Amino acid sequence: VNVGQANQDVRYSRTDTSTLTSVIARYTDANNYLYAQPDQFGQMVIAEVVAGVTTNLKTGGSFGTTWDEIKLVASGSNVTVYLDDVITHATATTTLLTGNGAGLESQVPYYRVNTFSVYAG
Repeated sequence: VNVGQANQDVRYSRTDTSTLTSVIARYTDANNYLYAQPDQFGQMVIAEVVAGVTTNLKTGGSFGTTWDEIKLVASGSNVTVYLDDVITHATATTTLLTGNGAGLESQVPYYRVNTFSVYAG
């Protein structure tokens, strides 16, 4: 989805407990974007891909597997992840400050979500 600006609020709510779907913000192309990826063990990775090279901005944190909605907010240099509207991770980027795209990427071939929303601003 082309949001039209780099300040983004990207979120989805899931239909099952499979947590292998990344929420993506500031997508320019397959080599330049931010993402947050929870895993099935209750850990989070927030990373940026710049010129095809992935750099973890923040990892870890045990938040469990009972959440329903994940939200990735990119505003200026700040990157914040919320689970069910509670901040669980916050970090910053100094290199990936542009990119108008947002979306989801799944590590499983078939994945359904209840809702997918993108807000600019």
